[in-house]
Amino acid sequence: PERAEEVYSAIIAVDPTDDVAGVALEDLRRELGKHEELIEMLLDRSEKSESHAERARALHQTGQLYLREIDDHEQGVYALAQALAQDVMNDEFALDLERAAGTDMKLWAEALQLLGEVTTHPRMPDEPKVVLYLRLEHWYSEKVARPDLGIPCFQSVLAIDPANDAALAGVGAIYRRAQQWAE
Repeated sequence: PERAEEVYSAIIAVDPTDDVAGVALEDLRRELGKHEELIEMLLDRSEKSESHAERARALHQTGQLYLREIDDHEQGVYALAQALAQDVMNDEFALDLERAAGTDMKLWAEALQLLGEVTTHPRMPDEPKVVLYLRLEHWYSEKVARPDLGIPCFQSVLAIDPANDAALAGVGAIYRRAQQWAE
């Protein structure tokens, strides 16, 4: 297996676009338990990728590797949050992030901060921005138990789409729960 790893690495060095050799090298490193090398490989793929979807997949795989093989939840959640930041419409990435962060407030704080920064990107289209704001609000309310922090998310959605039913209902529910009748 070590010799095969050398051969696959040499093939990739000559032809970085050889997907067959890349997948074989990933599988081989996973089998050999060389998780650090596999993570480096995935991060390198993420950095060199021109496609947001491909970059997101590589980061998602990195997060899963941290969680399942290395048992490093902090790095795993961070990688999953980065994957979702690259592809905010991906429900699978959002669900995996939610599962991985669980009830750990420190992990949620880091993930929410990273994803909050993504919403400020000037070229982000409105539809993904709305989806991300609604996800963030849900996590503020349900995972962090701070629905008041979700109000700016709803307000941002309403600035983009004043007739958004989910945002209107959410703001109303938060204000009712807090008995803020004037608002």
